[in-house]
Amino acid sequence: MDVAAVARTVRIACEGVKATYLQSTKEKIDFRVKIDDRYQKNKMFLENLLIPNNTGRLIKLKEVALIKTGTGRSTINHYNGDRVITITADVDKDITTSAMVAQSIKQKFAHISEKYPGADLIFGGEAKETKDSMGDLKSAFLTALLSIYIILILLFRSFSQPLLVLAIIPFGLVGSLLALTLHGILLSFMGMIGIIGLSGVVVNDSIIMVDFINKVFSGGADNGIRTFICNFIDIDLNTLILSDEYGYK
Repeated sequence: MDVAAVARTVRIACEGVKATYLQSTKEKIDFRVKIDDRYQKNKMFLENLLIPNNTGRLIKLKEVALIKTGTGRSTINHYNGDRVITITADVDKDITTSAMVAQSIKQKFAHISEKYPGADLIFGGEAKETKDSMGDLKSAFLTALLSIYIILILLFRSFSQPLLVLAIIPFGLVGSLLALTLHGILLSFMGMIGIIGLSGVVVNDSIIMVDFINKVFSGGADNGIRTFICNFIDIDLNTLILSDEYGYK
């Protein structure tokens, strides 16, 4: 005899079992057999309820189980067939973020499955949406980098110079994180979008710089590096960035 057999017998006794049905012209009427309602809350009746064991022998419930009176849940929720308890809370965004709270909970209950076999934590709501959005954002960022690299190859007709242009992106990321730290702002989804936007700005400036260097060196390799440095220092950076030559007004 196992727990499932005992629970199945008690459930049939209380909820009944469909014995047969009657098919009418409009609907099907089920006939359910169960014990009388006045016996369902009778502790003595439940204790003497006969349950068949593996050999077919009938054994009283009180011989294999202990019946206690207690408070039960009015409803039992299920997720993918498993019983679940839902815990919800609001996050004070001035102090922390949902992602940080979820990470703290994961660390706190990292071994819950070992301590309570069959138990598991599933995160939903804003934490799940943030995780999914971050995953999509990473994919979009990598796709954008690959697209920019291909475009720069066509623009500079070189495989190495686009890498020089893209090498500026880590410096922009470091600057963004330092700015967030100095202002005491937590990194959020909108912050990630802003960092990606900033990456586009620094890439644009890097393109102008590399293109300018190419034009200086194409003027003649005999000028030497000293002449190049002198010419570069003599140029106003504001004029370089907002030059009409590169389409800025």
